[in-house]
Amino acid sequence: MAKSLTYASYLRLDELLSMQTLKSSGPHGPEHDELLFITIHQVSELWFQGRMLHETRLSGDAAAQQRASACPTHIHPPHPGDFGKTVGCAALMC
Repeated sequence: MAKSLTYASYLRLDELLSMQTLKSSGPHGPEHDELLFITIHQVSELWFQGRMLHETRLSGDAAAQQRASACPTHIHPPHPGDFGKTVGCAALMC
């Protein structure tokens, strides 16, 4: 039987929270600001990675559309004036 999905299992909270290992030690234990620092920076990294993946996908889609509209869809014998177009299309495909 499949395990039911819960808030904690969906977010993998046990794994996530286990990554917040404090390194400091003060007179009353780890510094409170360190946990805040780790939490804020983990959230920033997760958000940044998510945005980067999204933006990369969008820019990849746009580049594919640009390549499709910029390059000829048929092959023809080269003419001296076509060299720039061919090189430009090859550069767009990279």
